[in-house]
Amino acid sequence: MNTTPFTVMVYLKIDGEIYSEITTDYVIRGESSPNINITSLIESMKEQMKELWKTDDIEIITKREYEMATRGNE
Repeated sequence: MNTTPFTVMVYLKIDGEIYSEITTDYVIRGESSPNINITSLIESMKEQMKELWKTDDIEIITKREYEMATRGNE
């Protein structure tokens, strides 16, 4: 059986001041690739973070915005 792995990475701003990146790995099994709704996957990841952080103030941001905000914090 063929498998195709892929990773979705999302950058978030939480409560206007906490920056986070999250990744989730997926594997497609089978011969053909189904239609994958990436927007749905990202929104699901965002909802999971809302539950984890107990806040509704979670914003999806760009990689550039994340890098600018976290520069020097490493």
